[in-house]
Amino acid sequence: MKKENKLKYILPENRTVRIVLAVFFWLLAAACAGCIFWLSSRDGNQSKDMSDNVRGILAKILGSPLGSFIVRKFAHFFEYAALGFLIGCALFLSRRRFSPVTSVICSALYSVSDEIHQYFVPGRACRIFDVGVDTLGALTGTLILTLIILIVNSIAMRRKEKYYAFFDDLQAAQAGAQRPAGRVQDRTRHGADPGFPKCCHRRCHQG
Repeated sequence: MKKENKLKYILPENRTVRIVLAVFFWLLAAACAGCIFWLSSRDGNQSKDMSDNVRGILAKILGSPLGSFIVRKFAHFFEYAALGFLIGCALFLSRRRFSPVTSVICSALYSVSDEIHQYFVPGRACRIFDVGVDTLGALTGTLILTLIILIVNSIAMRRKEKYYAFFDDLQAAQAGAQRPAGRVQDRTRHGADPGFPKCCHRRCHQG
């Protein structure tokens, strides 16, 4: 027995639209992964300069400077939160069912490959702790996507139910309006006047 897809209401009904959206989110996920790869390709000095620039911007916004360690780890977290979110969207549209575990696993594997890549970049290092931060970010992005899908799907289901209920009531009303006409035709066919009780004939009331 085929299991019903409870998230079918949020998926585009048009196959072409669904494919276009899936390709779009796969391209966004690839762009996000490419951005992460580019950032990891910066050597130690370049990476430090970028972190200092971000710290300066955040200090102006927050009113107090943040440590370089915090800025770097938050950067890891948000990069992979975005990657997990985008991979989750792409998988959902491609497979027509939500795959949060697959999304987190794909992001975590990319994090491992990225840390191995950093090992060969001058001034950078390969850290297991960063893989944990990246995986936590991917998990957070996937959870956010899960909430969005469940909320939007619930709203879509309620609208569909109201839509179907409205037409069911309309059909019931039309069927109810047609029944008296059918009974009148039946009585007339047997010689009874619809204006009199069905047990009497018109001649019983004449004279």
